[in-house]
Amino acid sequence: MREAHERVERLTESMLSQLEHWRMPSSVEALITLRGVDRVAAMTLVVEIGDFTCFAGTRELMRVLGLKPSEYSSGESRQQVEITKTDNRRHERHVLMETSSHE
Repeated sequence: MREAHERVERLTESMLSQLEHWRMPSSVEALITLRGVDRVAAMTLVVEIGDFTCFAGTRELMRVLGLKPSEYSSGESRQQVEITKTDNRRHERHVLMETSSHE
């Protein structure tokens, strides 16, 4: 267990040392202003999602990540269902859930 912890520490240090030379440090710095998001989580999200400016807003980002409930509407009836979790964005959701549980 100690070896695994030491490996994580080495990888974390390596990631953080690369941040200042990276092409998207401003995106990372913006994300760490959110409660619970550290630099490693922010870097992970930027790597996975890419350029956040391609999204029209937070609703579109949440939809792409599979975090916005689906909705079925017909006439006057409207029904929201759980998030689908069927897309390929599981890793991003996991990072966001981990950051929210470590506030």
